[in-house]
Amino acid sequence: MHTQESTNYFAEVKIGQTYRVLVAESEELSRKMLDVALSEEGYEVITVTSGRTTIESLTSLETNSEKPAFDLVVLDLMLSDINENSCINILWYD
Repeated sequence: MHTQESTNYFAEVKIGQTYRVLVAESEELSRKMLDVALSEEGYEVITVTSGRTTIESLTSLETNSEKPAFDLVVLDLMLSDINENSCINILWYD
C-alpha cells in the first residue's frame, strides 16, 4: 500500500522536461542497448566506459551548475579501472 509518506522520496516528473542519464558500462553491447532504450523513451543519455570517466563526467558538470549533473546514473559495478566501492563512495560522498 502506498502512502503519502512513501511517495515523498520521488521527484516530481515535469511534462516536457528532459532528464539526463549517465550510463557507465564497460560492455559495449550493454552500453548500446541502454543508450538506445533510454533515448527512445526521451532521456538524454551520456555513455562512458570507465570509472575514471564516470567521475570526470559527474564532477565537471556539477561544478558548472547548481543542479545535479544527471538525474540518474546507471553504474556497472565491474568497471575495469576502479573498484565498485571506490566509485560508489566517490559518487555518494563527493
